[in-house]
Amino acid sequence: MLMWSDDQIARFFHLSSPEAPTVISWAIPLFLGFVTLLLYHTYHSGVLKVAESNVQIAGQERGLAVSVAPRLLIDFFEKDDKYERLQYTNGIVRRAIHISVLNNGLDDIHDCNIKLIAATPRPKTGDTPTDFPVYFGANFDLQGKKRQFIKIVSFVENPGNTDVLERDNVFISAAVGGFFGGWTTVPIPMKDSPAILTLEAFAPSVASKIVHLHLWVDQRRLHAKIV
Repeated sequence: MLMWSDDQIARFFHLSSPEAPTVISWAIPLFLGFVTLLLYHTYHSGVLKVAESNVQIAGQERGLAVSVAPRLLIDFFEKDDKYERLQYTNGIVRRAIHISVLNNGLDDIHDCNIKLIAATPRPKTGDTPTDFPVYFGANFDLQGKKRQFIKIVSFVENPGNTDVLERDNVFISAAVGGFFGGWTTVPIPMKDSPAILTLEAFAPSVASKIVHLHLWVDQRRLHAKIV
């Protein structure tokens, strides 16, 4: 192999074929140089990451504005009155499920919103199947590490004298276009076959976040969880 490589090198450079010891004398310094550069790069990359982490932690401890890339998160905590709220009206009890959109970075994010991009079963708006996506109200801004709560669905748990539409459906709090085309609803989902709403939190130039909100009714009580 050494003799063959000698011939190839000589033919390429139009030189007399170098001897094996000459080739080896070239190869060893080149190999050592490559290993040295690789170790140098690996060491300094690790040092830089540790330094950036230490600067961020130190800045946060001192209240300094250290740049952290903003990103959106959707979260939801069961049994928390900020996420699960009751409304009493003339003997009628409605339960509303809210989720929060969180800015997990330190920089502000503008024009945030949530949209419904899919659902099973497919909702109806008025008497027609709902077209996706549908949005939950107007856009909003989020400061760093701040969150906003958004109402997603509501259900009449104690229907009283309400009509059939409210008794037999879960209401989705989504706005469809610039006009009122009727309430957006899904039929009452059972525990063994929950309704699934696919929600996306988004904002310009920020990575979006998608979650699946499972909804079901058990003994006239609305339940929800994010999967």
